[in-house]
Amino acid sequence: MKFSSIILRVFRAASCAALLLACSGAYGAASASDQQFLVRAQKPYSNLREKGLVTFEASLTPDWTLALKGQTPEATAQGLKLLQKIWFKMVQSEDNSVRITHGGEVGAVSEKQQAGLNQIYAGMEQMVTGFFSTWSTFMLTPPLPDPASDYELAHLDEGYRLTYKEDKSRVTTTLGKDAIVTEVSVVDPGFTSTLHPHFVASPQGLLLDGYQALYVGNGSANTTTLDIQISYELAGGLLLPSKLHLAGTYNKEPFNVEVAFSDYRVRKK
Repeated sequence: MKFSSIILRVFRAASCAALLLACSGAYGAASASDQQFLVRAQKPYSNLREKGLVTFEASLTPDWTLALKGQTPEATAQGLKLLQKIWFKMVQSEDNSVRITHGGEVGAVSEKQQAGLNQIYAGMEQMVTGFFSTWSTFMLTPPLPDPASDYELAHLDEGYRLTYKEDKSRVTTTLGKDAIVTEVSVVDPGFTSTLHPHFVASPQGLLLDGYQALYVGNGSANTTTLDIQISYELAGGLLLPSKLHLAGTYNKEPFNVEVAFSDYRVRKK
């Protein structure tokens, strides 16, 4: 189950970059016109918290056949027999944190198999929490700082550039002429990351339906690329993820994972 260790390392890195996308900090006092601009720029996004979302729960079903692609037929059959007995569930809390639980009757396994299963459990947790760290930034609230906070807004020929700091990290958000976010970059002493989001219009506002990201840690060898595609379904009157497809590379080693979301339980105000 080689893929499990790759997923684990990838999302430990990717979740660090994702968490920083939501940060804001002291940079410079914003003018009244800049504040008005950000107020207008926030309005097109889905903003699920404003729509009353408090928490949600869902079942997670990985596509194990896709994850095991490249294994021998015998290894794939053996892996599927074990992996299809496992279930995963998630809870997105009011504070935006995500908790993953798992279970299933896998029966007696060898020490090596148990070590592989533990990697899969950890990899799924890192994958889902890392994904929702980014997704929450764009979907639960608008992906922009509080208009009254400190930041620098530059008006460019091709759009706008928003810059602010968090501790030692510098965050730069680029917006097009339509004031929609096209890029978010984070520069930190330990890494740099760049994310290009894609949105689709819906009756509930702009939905994040995918993004490409590049994460480079200390040393050029510690590099991760991500290509995320997201599908949605109506649950509790809100559009929430129905399927997550993730592909990319970790230090040039490719990975490909797909997870379906079902059995939603949504709590609203």
